[in-house]
Amino acid sequence: MVHLNLNYFNTIQGPQIFHTTPEDADENIVQSVANLLNISELVKQKFFVYEGADFKTVSLYFEIPSQWARGKKEMLLLSIIIPPTTSIENKAPVQSMLEKIELEINQIENGFMAFYEYDYSRMEDFEDEIEDLAQEIRTIIENYANDISMAVKEAKRISLEQIKEIYKKKALGIYVIDDDGLNYLYELEQDKTPFVRFGDFIESGISVFTSDESIQELQLNETTKGIIQDYIGHKETSQEDIEALKEGVDPRRLPSDPKLSLIVLIKYLQEINPDYDLTIVSPNHDYLRFIQDYFPDLRSLPPSSFFLEIINSLENKESRDYFENLRKRLMNYELQTVMATDAGAGASGEHLTWLIEKAIGVASQPIIPIPEVEEKRESGLGVTELSLINRFIAGEPIPDSEITSIQDYEEFLNGVKEAQGALIAIQEEIAKDELLSAQTKIFATTKKLLDSFLLASATVLEKEKRNQIQILMANFIANFEFLAALSHLNLRQLDQSIERFNLAAAFSAVAEQKSKILISNYLKSITCLFNDAYPDAIHNFSITSDLGSKLSFPGYQIMCMGGRAISELLSGMSEKATVSMEQVALLIPNNEKDALTMFIQFGDNFYMMGKPEIAIHLYNEALELAIFLDSKQDSLNIYDKLERSFYAVGAYNTPLSSELHNLINRAHTLKDAETIEKYNLQIAKLGDINQLLFFDKFPFITSDWIPGEELDFKLLQPFDLLHLVVEKKYKKRGDRRRRVIYTDLYCYEKELGGMIIRVPEVIDLKLKQIPVIYKLSLNPNNTNFKIIDSSKEDKQNFYARAIIQAKSKNHVIFKRVFPEIFGKFFED
Repeated sequence: MVHLNLNYFNTIQGPQIFHTTPEDADENIVQSVANLLNISELVKQKFFVYEGADFKTVSLYFEIPSQWARGKKEMLLLSIIIPPTTSIENKAPVQSMLEKIELEINQIENGFMAFYEYDYSRMEDFEDEIEDLAQEIRTIIENYANDISMAVKEAKRISLEQIKEIYKKKALGIYVIDDDGLNYLYELEQDKTPFVRFGDFIESGISVFTSDESIQELQLNETTKGIIQDYIGHKETSQEDIEALKEGVDPRRLPSDPKLSLIVLIKYLQEINPDYDLTIVSPNHDYLRFIQDYFPDLRSLPPSSFFLEIINSLENKESRDYFENLRKRLMNYELQTVMATDAGAGASGEHLTWLIEKAIGVASQPIIPIPEVEEKRESGLGVTELSLINRFIAGEPIPDSEITSIQDYEEFLNGVKEAQGALIAIQEEIAKDELLSAQTKIFATTKKLLDSFLLASATVLEKEKRNQIQILMANFIANFEFLAALSHLNLRQLDQSIERFNLAAAFSAVAEQKSKILISNYLKSITCLFNDAYPDAIHNFSITSDLGSKLSFPGYQIMCMGGRAISELLSGMSEKATVSMEQVALLIPNNEKDALTMFIQFGDNFYMMGKPEIAIHLYNEALELAIFLDSKQDSLNIYDKLERSFYAVGAYNTPLSSELHNLINRAHTLKDAETIEKYNLQIAKLGDINQLLFFDKFPFITSDWIPGEELDFKLLQPFDLLHLVVEKKYKKRGDRRRRVIYTDLYCYEKELGGMIIRVPEVIDLKLKQIPVIYKLSLNPNNTNFKIIDSSKEDKQNFYARAIIQAKSKNHVIFKRVFPEIFGKFFED
């Protein structure tokens, strides 16, 4: 409650209460305020804020001329009395209002007489005049009561001048939040706490606004709405401005007027604060997409990303801890929104095709290691024969005198030798993006290997030798069946892919390659998962988990139990998913390193699906576990993945799949203060991105085109490609318009941060919907480059520090990258 109070100083009796409105104020508090007239240090300040145990007051001391007072002046104290918890960040509107009241009182002729109502000697002679003047001043106080209440609300918000001052120091910016976001916060806490704590944002350089229209949409009681208005800046927008936004927009895509009012508001704030960072915050997936499609210059974030962005910048540790906990809980709501929105939608082809592009981990190696046959046997092939077989397969020249000992096997070993050569060629073709040719070789080689396998079974009569030869060949067949499975995925042929994974697992079993059995089944399982075949995914993850247990690979047991839980969650079986993940939790204490692998690999898988907003939370859990294990190198590697995902999320700003995060979080949670503090220190490094973007100038800006040979070596390192955008614009010169086409390649390098490589033509990547399967680097030979500062929008929306302009796409080198799990299949 806000009370306006006027007090005066009686030279005999001391401070006296003249009038307070509303009249329900606590008399003891009002008298305590009046007694402030006794504190000369406050009176000397004229305007001051004072906080008592039970109240806070904003006061103005002033004087008016007096013919009756000893010093020829009346000493008055005009005070606003408010609860001690009320924030007064911007004193200017309150001071201005108090000074208006002072001016009106000072303009009353003989106004001093009003303060002698209880001076009987004066009342005998001037009773009517005194009473009339006293009533006039009381009326002034009453008339300003509503204005004072509004001024207090205004004072709770930081002024634009103060924002500017703080922003110069901290540069964290202004956020506009919608009604859905505010409703979510209330649903989580069921009280006012989140909104009251928004007051801590001010001192950290963060300001939060909403529109009056959004406040009216809140599904909250009026008291809670009032609290929100007290702690969050708000402004009414005009319907005319809202209607203007609807022009040229597909009516089916239009959000509600309150949602549009936020766009009006942020454009208004942008206009009066052109140097500030402004962001719309909403958990509404469709609304965020609408903003991205129709207002791409506006930055937008879901609430959990908003809190992730600002948490480590909060100066108040209690608030940091509070909002970190709140952020994790917010994720539940966000995934529910995504799942409700996307329910029943089939997986796009892009969710699968990255698998073939990631196949053959040996693309980062010069050659596949030749499978070695075990050398110590009581019977069967001897050491000399084994060595010769390996040399033969590798294509090494063997003298005639030596080859006679294996000439009985030469016919079918030739098939294996050809397969080894084909494998190298396939690697090269996939690396060059020549997929059709690679697929042709895969299928042809697999057929030859199967023929050789059958031929060996009929040719080698000694059982032990036959088994050894077939194990060797089965290992090669498993490799190519694995590649065939991935090839079918590339052709969107799910059934054939599953069949090939089954064959890869079966031949791996013949070859006694336990890890290959598990990898084939695991990839078969996630193939089903990513293709929305949830029942098959649940079945295959369960089988693979059992295999992991029986073959003593607890990592795959944990990972596939987790995969089953995820599949159950996505198929709508939340309770079963919880039970499955609780089973994972029972295994983790004895297999923590394997659990860490699970989190990392699932993070990698989702990232490579083009889902960095999910991967970021899986990496987050992996980071927690790595810190718990005190694995410093893993912590560093995971943080790098987390930061890369953060840059990618900055580009897309889609709602996060946080129910998945919540499910996995059941598997392991940090509990002790020491590991939590270590985790917070790691996460705090994400705040360096802001420093890199807005304070540290990109060190390689050029004024003009420069020869590629002059580029700094740091610019010639491989960059991670995050996404690409083909732009088609028209440039006008005089009366002529010229069409300009270019491709912006948004990329990331750990030390340099985010950058854009711009080429003046269309880059036709076969899988441009999932560009993260590529790394790129600049080709500096015989060309020039120009490096310019990026725009404010590129910094805000895509975390890009600079734009590197190339003359042609031929001056950018693309290379596929391959995840660890595919390489492991070939490591035997």
